Amino acid sequence: MRITLVTMMLLMVTELYAGMIDKNDMAPWEICGLCHNLDGISVMAKFPKLAGQKRRYLKRQFYAFKHQKRSNDGGQMNAITSEVDPKDIDKITRYFSTLPYPRPQLLENESKSKTDYAKGKLLFEKGRKGIEPCQSCHNKQHLFAPYIKAQHGEYLKKQLYDFKLGLRDGEGLTPMSSIAEHLTDKEMHELVVYLKSTHQL
Repeated sequence: MRITLVTMMLLMVTELYAGMIDKNDMAPWEICGLCHNLDGISVMAKFPKLAGQKRRYLKRQFYAFKHQKRSNDGGQMNAITSEVDPKDIDKITRYFSTLPYPRPQLLENESKSKTDYAKGKLLFEKGRKGIEPCQSCHNKQHLFAPYIKAQHGEYLKKQLYDFKLGLRDGEGLTPMSSIAEHLTDKEMHELVVYLKSTHQL
C-alpha cells in the first residue's frame, strides 16, 4: 500500500524541487523513493533503478550531485541532495543496496533483437580492439563502478551519450568518457539491448 502511494506521488512531484516537498515524518530513504520507488525499481526510465546497487557507488553519486560535479535534467538531484542530512546518507544507501535486484526486461521475440543482444553480450564480456570489456569494471569487485544489468534501457542510453558528449566529466576517476567516445551508436544500442534484458545475478 505504501509503495503504491509513493508511486502515485511520483507522478505529481517529479518536477518539484526538494524545498517544495514536505519531508516531515518521512524515513530518510522515502524522499528518494518518490522518484526511485521504495522498492528501488523506478517507474519512469529517467530515474535509474537503485535496488541492489552498490553502497559506495550510491554514496559517491550522492556527493557528486551535492557538490555540483554531476547534474541531471532540471537539477532535481542537485536540489534534493543539498537538503538531505549527511548523517542519513549511510541509512539511505544501505536501504537501497539491500533491496532485491530488479528483473530484466523481456527480450522482444525478434531475430534482430536477439542478434543485438548477442553482440552486446560479446562487447560487455570480451570488448573489442581499443575497448576493454565492460565487465572489467562493472562487476562485484569494483566498488565504484555500478551494476548496470537490468537497468532501464533509456537511462543507460542517455548515460552513454552523456559520457560521450563530456557531460559527466566532472565526477573524475572514471574512464567512461573515453570509452563512450570510441563506441559507435550501433554498439551503444547493442549494449543497451543486452544490459536491460540481463539479470544482475
